[in-house]
Amino acid sequence: MIGGMIQGVFVVTAVVQVLRQHRWASEAAIVVGFGSTALFTCAHLLPFLPSYQDSFTSGPRINVTWFSWLTVAGEIGTGLVLGYIGLRAPLTRRVSSR
Repeated sequence: MIGGMIQGVFVVTAVVQVLRQHRWASEAAIVVGFGSTALFTCAHLLPFLPSYQDSFTSGPRINVTWFSWLTVAGEIGTGLVLGYIGLRAPLTRRVSSR
């Protein structure tokens, strides 16, 4: 839960940088987007650290519903989109300046 709150602060910071078109926005989007995807995948889908994660695939699955799966898929998908946008931003900037 604490990890999710810290991750949320990083996401808000990256999104604000993107919206303000800060010079480090693309790097922040890449790191935060793909980092969030990796962390959510590790925390909710991979079953190797049961005392530190809330795995939906192993251990006692308490209160895991379709909505839990939907939100995890949304978080992972959003992280992938943010990272992809960060990868594409420098290319778009170069093309539009020509």
